[in-house]
Amino acid sequence: MDPLFVIVSSIILDGVETSPATDIVHSLLLLVIGGLRVIKPSMRTRLTAQFGAGGSTLRMSEIEPPVWKVWVTRALGIGMLAGAIWLLVGP
Repeated sequence: MDPLFVIVSSIILDGVETSPATDIVHSLLLLVIGGLRVIKPSMRTRLTAQFGAGGSTLRMSEIEPPVWKVWVTRALGIGMLAGAIWLLVGP
C-alpha cells in the first residue's frame, strides 16, 4: 500500500486531530509528490510500465505507458495538490 495513501486516509477518514506542524509536513509531502505527478506524469507511469514488461523482448527505452495512465496519474497529482491546499487552509 502506498505510504502517502495511509497518511492522507488517516488524516481525512479517521478524523485524527493533528498539530499545525504535522499538517505542514503532510501538506509539503503532498505538494512535492503531487507536483511531480502533475509536471512529469509520464516519468512514474513509464517506470511502472517498464516494471510490468519484465519478461518482454522489447528494450526498456521502447516501452511507453498507455495514455490513459498518464492522465490518471496527472489527475491524482491535481488531487494531491488540492489536498495539500486543504490541509494548509483548513476545512
